[in-house]
Amino acid sequence: SSDTKLFRVSKDCKYTSLHVRAMADIRSAKLPSIIVKSKTFEINEIREGSDGNVYLKLKDRPGWVFMYDFDETRSMAPVMSKVLLQEVSGTKQFGHDDLPFDARVVVAYNDPSSGTTLPVEMNDIVVIQEINQQGWCLATGRNDQQGWIPKDYVERMQNVDMTPLLSQNASNGQTNAPRAPTSNAPTADAAEDWTVHKTPEGREYFHNVKTQVTTWDRPACLQQGRSGSSASASTSAFKSPNTGVWQIAYSQGKPYYYNTSTNKTQWTCPPELEGHK
Repeated sequence: SSDTKLFRVSKDCKYTSLHVRAMADIRSAKLPSIIVKSKTFEINEIREGSDGNVYLKLKDRPGWVFMYDFDETRSMAPVMSKVLLQEVSGTKQFGHDDLPFDARVVVAYNDPSSGTTLPVEMNDIVVIQEINQQGWCLATGRNDQQGWIPKDYVERMQNVDMTPLLSQNASNGQTNAPRAPTSNAPTADAAEDWTVHKTPEGREYFHNVKTQVTTWDRPACLQQGRSGSSASASTSAFKSPNTGVWQIAYSQGKPYYYNTSTNKTQWTCPPELEGHK
């Protein structure tokens, strides 16, 4: 689907933050951004990944986040009983009978001259503890910091029933075993559309960032790069004497860099790779 939806990290999630992936695949590179438990975020696409997980495409930045936790001991297989994300909606209709409740900040607020207010940012999640007659809410934010914010600056959050989404995923044959990539690789795509990855077992596979096809078979447009120059492929490895091996991949046409020794991902080109840009 491609409608904009609002999500948060589930309150039951054991993680305080989740890494954003470059593609709809848990094994794809981690981008230099995260989603955190203390903020909501918008997504504009939901996609079933080839690894069996469900992925949400972030609206405000590149990357995907995954719906289910995964089992590192079982080839990153999704664990359907551990849902990491929760769809939510917001309403301005709330009162004393709803206290306490989780709220989403819709207007940023900061008054340094006051010693009783709570500085908040857009999309922050706070807990409303009290509402006074002057139209102010006593809120608890990150690190249990507490203070007053205007009532009009927040909306009460409500969980959206995700049964249709999760049931559809289950009915499509999604179990705790990842599905193999499709075996028929298109041959007419450009080399820069493909990225190269490896499973935890070391098996190489290929992903097309334009068509979202994932395959075990090396695309024909990358065959030349196997014996000739590897720079034609979307993911190329270069040995660096100081920082190990860097991999260059693309997200929506923009290159990013991943160091396989340090697990560092960044948008800026490392100095030792300047000649390969």
